[in-house]
Amino acid sequence: SITGQSKRIEFVAHNLKLGKTDVKVEITSDDEIGKLARTFNEMARDAADMAFVAEGIGKGNYEIEFKKRSEEDIFGKALLTMRDNLKAKTDELNNNITQLKKAFQYKTDFLANMSHELRTPLNSMLILASLLQENKEDNLNDEQLEFVDIIHKSGWDLLDLINGILDLSKIEAGKLCIELMEVDLFKVLDDCYKLFSPVAFENKLEFSVVQVTPIPQMITSDKMRLSQILKNLISNSLKFTPSGGSVSLLISYQNGTLEIAVVDSGIGIEKDKQDAIFSDFNQA
Repeated sequence: SITGQSKRIEFVAHNLKLGKTDVKVEITSDDEIGKLARTFNEMARDAADMAFVAEGIGKGNYEIEFKKRSEEDIFGKALLTMRDNLKAKTDELNNNITQLKKAFQYKTDFLANMSHELRTPLNSMLILASLLQENKEDNLNDEQLEFVDIIHKSGWDLLDLINGILDLSKIEAGKLCIELMEVDLFKVLDDCYKLFSPVAFENKLEFSVVQVTPIPQMITSDKMRLSQILKNLISNSLKFTPSGGSVSLLISYQNGTLEIAVVDSGIGIEKDKQDAIFSDFNQA
């Protein structure tokens, strides 16, 4: 009888060592062996309780009730410390989230208000540019009219960009809608040339638009985004190319693929910076 009870206690002790808690010694006597078996059952029950508490804390239940078994209860103290620390960190995180939500709302309100502030002077500029284009008194020469046309066109491009940027529902949804349409590629390239030729001349740079191969006149694209990308690249090239250098817009078409490249003789970008510049708000 003693040997059998001892083996059962040994089996439970081995399972407790492995981390199992759903074990129990069947008590068949009230002697010292029976008391030992009862102690192992209490150990298994305490281990199961601590596992239940730890699982609750892991799921975010920081109000779960748990008391130390004694002042020497190392595991109990560790669980209480973990619960209190996690609760404090979670409260801090929730507070930060609340602050971020407020900051995001401030940004949204700011952009919504700025949309009106930006559009008002821009609309005035477009109206005045249109009046100049009419040239009713016939006192503007062809070059001046071309400059006015560039101002008018650039103003409309800027207005389109503002409308796109301030479409808060799309920004907050993480989506930027592409509006595909028939685009006159020749006109897009001509607009780029007219817009940046005076800038290149002012900076003593050679600016050219080159058709490397025959290209189609009409393509399907988002005209505003295409123009925006080209203007950003060309503007950067002109900005970082020293006087006496050159900036070229190269266009080629092969096997149904249109390729547009901006090539300049500027300072370039170091190899170890070439990946970083595609991250948000980074530059080299």
